[in-house]
Amino acid sequence: MIRYMSICGIAVQAVQPSAISNKFVNHDGQRGDDGRYKAFLNDVASVVPKKRVYTDPLHLLAYGSDASFYRLLPKAVIKVHNEQEVQQLLQLSQRHKVPVTFRAAGTSLSGQAITDSVIIRVGYVGKNFRGINIQGDGSKVTAEVGLLGGEVNKLLAAHARCDALRHTGRAMARHSHFMIQPTSLMQRCELQPLDRCNRSRPAGILLHV
Repeated sequence: MIRYMSICGIAVQAVQPSAISNKFVNHDGQRGDDGRYKAFLNDVASVVPKKRVYTDPLHLLAYGSDASFYRLLPKAVIKVHNEQEVQQLLQLSQRHKVPVTFRAAGTSLSGQAITDSVIIRVGYVGKNFRGINIQGDGSKVTAEVGLLGGEVNKLLAAHARCDALRHTGRAMARHSHFMIQPTSLMQRCELQPLDRCNRSRPAGILLHV
C-alpha cells in the first residue's frame, strides 16, 4: 500500500525506512546516506548556528524545487551569512565528500538550484552578500550574489549603462527579479549605453560575480 502524508495541503508520498538506500552514488537520485551526511552535519554545527540548518520535511520539500519542473529533495539546507561560513562549509564538504549546491533566489528554469545532497542558501539577509563595485565608466562591475539584476541596473543607470545583466540569466524572461548566479565565477556580457538598451548582446567585457 502506498501511503501519503500531507504537508501544508500537499500530498507527499511517505518513504518507508526499508526503502531508503544507504548506498551513496554521486548522481541525482542516488545519493543515499552512508553516514557521511550525519558526520557532515555534526561538523556544520560548529560553523553555522542550528537555527540556520534545516532538515525538517517542510523545508526540504520547499527547497526541493526551483522554477523548473524538476524535484530533488535535499538532505539539508544551510543558510549562510558571510564568505567565511561558505569557505568553512566547502572545506567540510571536501572532507566528508558531500556534494553541495548553491542557491540564491531559486529562479533557475533548468534545475540548477536543486539537489538531493546539500543546499547552501545564499542571498540577501540584511546587508549580507550585497556588495557592489562599479569601476570607471560602469563597463565593469563586481557584484555579490544577494543583489537583484534590477538593482544593479538601477545603479548602472548613473553611468549611462543599462541591461547589464540580461545575459547572466539567459532563461529568465524578466531579468530584473533574479539574483546574481552564485554558481558562476564570472559572466560575459556587454554593458550597453542607454541609447542602445534594446540591443544588448554578449561581448568580451567581463562582469565578475
